[in-house]
Amino acid sequence: GEFKYDPATKALTMKDVTVSVGDGKDAILNRGVEGLKIVVSGTNRIEATDWSALIISASTTIEGSGSFITVCNKESGVSVYIGSEATLTVSDITFEASGKWGIIGSTTLKGKAIILRNATVKATGTEAGIAHLTSFTTEGCEIVVPTGGKFDQTKYAVVDAEGNNAKEVKIEPAIYVAETRVTNDNCNDLSGITDVTVAADGEFKYDPATKTLYMKNVTVSVGNEKNPIRNASMEGLKIVVSGTNRLEATNRSSLSCLASTEIKGSGSLTTTSSRDGGVYLAVAKTLTISDITLETSGVWGITGLFGNGDETLILKNANVTATGTEAGIDCLASFTTEECEIVVPAGGKFEKTKHAVVDAGGNKAKTVRIERTIKLYIAGTPVTDANCNDLSGITDVTVAADG
Repeated sequence: GEFKYDPATKALTMKDVTVSVGDGKDAILNRGVEGLKIVVSGTNRIEATDWSALIISASTTIEGSGSFITVCNKESGVSVYIGSEATLTVSDITFEASGKWGIIGSTTLKGKAIILRNATVKATGTEAGIAHLTSFTTEGCEIVVPTGGKFDQTKYAVVDAEGNNAKEVKIEPAIYVAETRVTNDNCNDLSGITDVTVAADGEFKYDPATKTLYMKNVTVSVGNEKNPIRNASMEGLKIVVSGTNRLEATNRSSLSCLASTEIKGSGSLTTTSSRDGGVYLAVAKTLTISDITLETSGVWGITGLFGNGDETLILKNANVTATGTEAGIDCLASFTTEECEIVVPAGGKFEKTKHAVVDAGGNKAKTVRIERTIKLYIAGTPVTDANCNDLSGITDVTVAADG
């Protein structure tokens, strides 16, 4: 393990650390280091009895790749306390807080905020899990417990569906299949979800460790008010497709990317929606499509929200056909092709001012087809102008001296 502080960078580094204190002590107290960073790896546990396990009077960030567990053992105790004018930001880690109050601000209700970014958080309290905060923000994660839970600005707390302060709050990055949340309990086999069909030789599973959804010969066909697949908040989700896969929706998008997503693999994916987009990309998110064959259709084939919100589509070595009654590819801020190019419509291009792929006359194209420009591969390496005169340098290739 490791436990050290760097005054120059205001970084407190913790790796496999336990701090366990008795009465009259906070385990960790940031009294006034504005911008303190607590960088965690491994498993860390912070315990107090009658005072707070973690108290911050100046804005603090907890980040890293590990877990950070705070516990206050007495009934009157606070696990995490955020003082007036302070903001606690939690990024990427697994964070747990438990006590009479899990995470709480001061009762003066002045300027206390928490920001959770791509984090897995569990806050439990006999009084409340998360309370007395003036601001609560999630980025790349969402409340999954209690069901219907939300932050109530008038109550300054996370509440349940009935409006009561939630005593247990869980926040996680989340993806949904046919509006069923993918969890640790069902992730190894998603074939049992209603509206999902997996062929006998197929596979449908999710690996939380690598944020990878595997699809092989899968069909998800849903009715109204459902997305076949919705990446609600899993930043960096990878969808690996092999075989033939199909997503069908009615009045919602077939594939909804509310967080940045990459689709790749050796197979094909067809997405279709009767009254919405085949593929939807949210503001400030990036969708990368690599190597696969994608066919998408609907009112829009592939669409962002407005096109001026940093929606970014990147196609790499992919065959894509996007068809829409309104437009094939629309409402994007950025569109990039690598090792593939627009072949339909003739003279087609991405027009930044219109946020869409347009034809030679400048009209939004209702059918857009993109094809690979590289047709030949050796040992998985594309043959290009740069390497075509000598292919001996490709990994797994051996050429004799006289060859």
